[in-house]
Amino acid sequence: MSYEKLTSCPVCEKTNLDNALIVKDHFYSGESFVLNKCESCTLLFTNPRPTAESISEYYNAPDYISHGGRSGSLTTLVYKVARSFALRKKEKLLWGFSSSRSLLDVGCGTGDFIAFSQQKGWEVYGIEPNGPAAQIAEKKITQPVYPDLAEYIGPKVGIITFWHVLEHIHNLNDTLKRSRKILDDDGVIIVALPNHESWDAAKYGEFWAGWD
Repeated sequence: MSYEKLTSCPVCEKTNLDNALIVKDHFYSGESFVLNKCESCTLLFTNPRPTAESISEYYNAPDYISHGGRSGSLTTLVYKVARSFALRKKEKLLWGFSSSRSLLDVGCGTGDFIAFSQQKGWEVYGIEPNGPAAQIAEKKITQPVYPDLAEYIGPKVGIITFWHVLEHIHNLNDTLKRSRKILDDDGVIIVALPNHESWDAAKYGEFWAGWD
C-alpha cells in the first residue's frame, strides 16, 4: 500500500492542521489511521492516506457489500433489507428538487439506486470506478457506467447524488467543479455523509462504523 502525506487541507488549502483522532480499520486491514482536522474550515480527513492509485485494494475486500452481488450471510441479508427501504426514501426525495427527471449517481456501486429510479421513470446515469461493480450496474440499467466524472460524456442532468461517496474521494474541489458543469442551470447536488458528531458516533467511539 502506498500513502501520501498532505501538508494542507484538501478543501481550503490552509496549513493549520491538528491530529484529531487515531482510529483502527476494524473492517478490513487492521491498520490504524490518523484523522486530521483543519482549524480553518473544520474538515476532518485521513492523513496520511492511501494514494488514489492504491486505495482500490480496500474496496476489493470480499465483505464490501456495495461492490458485490453476492448473498448468503446474515449481514448481507440485513444490508439488503435496509437498502430496499433506503432506495424508496432516496427516490422519493428526488421529487422535491428537480422536474427534469434526469439523474447522475456518483459512486453508484452495483447500480441498485439508479436501477430503482429508472423503474420509476427517471433518466439515469452512473459513475463507478470499481470495474466489477460497474459491470453489474451496467446490466441493470442497460447502458454504460463511467469510471469517473472526467470520462462522463452523457447529457446534463437535473440531479447529481453522492450517497456516502464524497468522503471516499481524493480530489474534492475538482470533483464538485466537474459536477457543477454537468448540472442543469437549476440543478442540484445531493450529498449524504457520515456524521462524526452524531449520537451513534459518540456512543460507539472508535468502533463507530463511519470511521471504517
